Amino acid sequence: MQPAPFVLRNGDTYDSFLEIEDESAKILASIPYVNTDHTEKYQGGILAPGIYAGIVGARKNGDKAVWLYNAAKDSAKIRSIGNLTLEDTILPSLVPNPNRGSRKEMGWILIHRGGLTWDYSHGCLTILDQYFDEFQKHLKIGEKFHVELVATAISENLPVFQRIAKALKVLGGNR
Repeated sequence: MQPAPFVLRNGDTYDSFLEIEDESAKILASIPYVNTDHTEKYQGGILAPGIYAGIVGARKNGDKAVWLYNAAKDSAKIRSIGNLTLEDTILPSLVPNPNRGSRKEMGWILIHRGGLTWDYSHGCLTILDQYFDEFQKHLKIGEKFHVELVATAISENLPVFQRIAKALKVLGGNR
């Protein structure tokens, strides 16, 4: 059972979860408290449901993170996060994104550590700080994944609620 959403003072809500599976669909980890929509006061893009490719890299603070990119791109050419271009990372948004000329698209989306205040994430999928180490211990730099984002309810009267189901679905797949 999914725990009750964790709502920050700024209105951001950690109401989603993430599962990491191995090649045989065995769940290696279930990570609660993931935020998949934009920061309430920032109003950037919101990643649309779909299947994306991801590659693990390191952020400047030493954390591992997963950079998402278009699954239709030639994955063999993307050997590290340094090989990614903005064009590779353009993904669909559920809402117009002011950072992309109000088009329903977004770029440079990561799965990374989130915090209790806005961490300057522009629509990334963030994991509440205290659950992030459990997530990153399953990642190896340069490893590639399929990431499936599944929406469970979208309404004009309700906040967007999305969950990541079978994210990092094929652990180490397409290496």
